[in-house]
Amino acid sequence: MAVSALWNNMEPVRLLFIILILILHMASEKLIEDLLDVRAKNSETKIKVLYALGKLKNKIPENVQDKVVEKILRFSSDPDAKVRCESISIMHDLYNTFSGEKREEIDERLLELCRDQDSWVLFKVKEAVRKLNLENKAAERILSLSKSPHTGRRSKAIELFKNTRTLIPADKICEVVKSLSSLCHDERLVVRISAIKQIKYAEKVPDVVQEELDNALLNACSDHNWIVRYGAVRTVCSRRDYFSGGIINKIFDIFLNLFSDEKWEIRFSTIQSVGRMRSIIPDNSKSKILTKISSMSDDDNNRIVRESAKKSLERLQKS
Repeated sequence: MAVSALWNNMEPVRLLFIILILILHMASEKLIEDLLDVRAKNSETKIKVLYALGKLKNKIPENVQDKVVEKILRFSSDPDAKVRCESISIMHDLYNTFSGEKREEIDERLLELCRDQDSWVLFKVKEAVRKLNLENKAAERILSLSKSPHTGRRSKAIELFKNTRTLIPADKICEVVKSLSSLCHDERLVVRISAIKQIKYAEKVPDVVQEELDNALLNACSDHNWIVRYGAVRTVCSRRDYFSGGIINKIFDIFLNLFSDEKWEIRFSTIQSVGRMRSIIPDNSKSKILTKISSMSDDDNNRIVRESAKKSLERLQKS
């Protein structure tokens, strides 16, 4: 009886047992095709199909590899994260079974899955990328996407960096981070916002790259769009442990100007950031900052800003 017929007429536990026995002892082309023809309508069935395919390691005839890869790739886009996780495991387990062309397809799909929104899927796919030595491909993909004329692809580069930053090889990290910093000045608002937000994840880079990141952030604090300015201030604050030397003076000079920003959200965010960064405020800026925040606590036209200024002033005076 064909596997598809068994699948539709027998309970799941007995069915899975029979399929595994057949695969282990009779991995014929017909059996594989029957397995691929199974109509998997729910996640449980899809996972069982994938599990069964995983047992075909080194037993898949070349003339059905296309269909096997197509099935796995289709399941890797399933709405259910459990199915996507299982498909990632199978792509890794069967990787060496396939030809070079099919491996390329799997590589592409794994890198695409590095932008998945599910944390467990991300864990599984990063593990697969590491085991299959695809780190260089991930870095090259970021660089390629970051230079694309298409807005969506540049945004994908930023998202991919966020999720694969710990995988990027040491000899590629500088180039990748530089490409990210360049997107902080992108012509499209959505790209600038995303790039600035992800800079906070750029860690352990050489001083020359760190300086480039810092300058990109400080320039973004003066962006003509207030949402970009807002994101830049928050990112500067999140990276406060990485700043040293003259850049600190520049930061607080910019913050002093932002205290007068036309948008209350920027004034509020700047006050909050100064409070969190109070331990690194330069002595030559502290009195100016205290004077300005004191004035804002009384005179700002926004109640939220005034209240934030009062609380920040208390913390700064105690520090």
